[in-house]
Amino acid sequence: MSPRARFEVGAPPLRAAVADWLDGKPAAEVLRDTPRRRVVRLQVGANDVLVKHFRSGSAPWPERAKRWWGRSPAEREWRVLCALEACDVPVPTPLGFARLANGDAVIVTAWCAGAPLRDELEQAAPQVRREALRALGRAVHALHRAGFAHGDLHLGNALAGPAGPVLIDFQRSRRALSSAARLRDLGMLDFSLARNGTLSDRVRALRAAVSPGAERRLSRRLWHNVQAAHRAWATRHYRSRLRHASRPGRSAALVRVGATRGLRLHSLAEADLDEALRGHRAAPQGAAEVLENDARGRVTRVRTRSGFYVVKQASRPGLRPLADAWRGSPARRAWRGGHGLAARGVRAAQPLAYLERRRLGVPLESWIVLEDLTDWLPADAASPQALPAAVLAPALARLLRELHTRQAHHRDLKARNLRVSPRSGEVALLDLEDVSFPVRPLGDRARVRALAQLNASLPDGALDASLRRSAFHRYARALPFQADAERVLRDVVAQSRQRRHHWRGDTCDAN
Repeated sequence: MSPRARFEVGAPPLRAAVADWLDGKPAAEVLRDTPRRRVVRLQVGANDVLVKHFRSGSAPWPERAKRWWGRSPAEREWRVLCALEACDVPVPTPLGFARLANGDAVIVTAWCAGAPLRDELEQAAPQVRREALRALGRAVHALHRAGFAHGDLHLGNALAGPAGPVLIDFQRSRRALSSAARLRDLGMLDFSLARNGTLSDRVRALRAAVSPGAERRLSRRLWHNVQAAHRAWATRHYRSRLRHASRPGRSAALVRVGATRGLRLHSLAEADLDEALRGHRAAPQGAAEVLENDARGRVTRVRTRSGFYVVKQASRPGLRPLADAWRGSPARRAWRGGHGLAARGVRAAQPLAYLERRRLGVPLESWIVLEDLTDWLPADAASPQALPAAVLAPALARLLRELHTRQAHHRDLKARNLRVSPRSGEVALLDLEDVSFPVRPLGDRARVRALAQLNASLPDGALDASLRRSAFHRYARALPFQADAERVLRDVVAQSRQRRHHWRGDTCDAN
């Protein structure tokens, strides 16, 4: 038997249907099920309702303490929904609230037919998209005018309803006692729009959120403040995602193989991991191919029953392990780098598992299992027949822009560490142990060094001078330098020539 439900609000038919569901009698469509919350679509009579079951057993002790003070996420969301509905803010209609004997809580709202606004915007026509963004801004304005801040405002928390966007998920909502809380909401929204839309999308939604009637032009000061809130939220979001990926939980599981230990994604079965490691150790015999083998380690491509994987082993002689004791083994750094890039939406070879062998806290050997991208072309070997240079140049500019705008830096940004899909022209990063995430945005000097490193590693035949110049200006327009762009370009050319790598620059006129 399930815990007894004590309803504080709810019509009798609703109470009976939810009580039966808790007892396991009627079937319900499960939309989401995590240790903290279960969300289902339940039929009550002729209508559907949304039931959110907040579990308290797995909550950390601060959340349990909040429940005693009436500040639990369920109670907070219920109060906010009731207040917002009274103020005509577009939210799901609250229908019922119940407490369970084991400390859990249940919220029931009307069912809102509609996909997440993020998905609708991807497929909408331009005019429909513009109107949806204005309607979203007006909904946010109504929320703030009612005296509340959402606390987790992004396109996934807005549904495309028949009458316009509907805001959902208010368990982090608070009374907006200051303009700073509303500004944080706008920063979160701008961050979400930056990842799923264009600059005009961002401006259009923000205008409506600030002044929905006239949609006046955004002041420079307000735009600057929203961008500061955007960057602050991005930093918190990226760090949170990286923390979750660096420990066992929803995305990864702890794994031990002999004297080694590490993490693996749940998508990689433990049997496949064992098979990949055995194949790596047996290479070049069996179903494994040696890609690299030198004093630093060995890289193999291993075939398993589930597909191909790349296994990279690092063996650090001398004093290197002492440095790795505090910065992490190469495999651990690659794991963090790959998942940090994934959180930022930057394409890289996905790390699937890592293992390391330590002695007295010092990593001596490490292994990382990566997504197989060996059928992608190295950027410095991309031929015009496989990938036109007119496609490669903007793809590289886009990758650099995504790296540097999303607080990521690759210290070995050479063309041989980039792979290009011959089908889509997508560019992915390799050698992820050299990825870092600086707290502050990169300065002009570091960005010039990265551009020169990549430019020098691209042979003259890969891209001509006009395409290199076009790619640079595309990057500089999206992420302006403090200095004049032409002067920066001359610095990039000068540093590229000093490297004496693949690029000679004989046809370059930027001197």
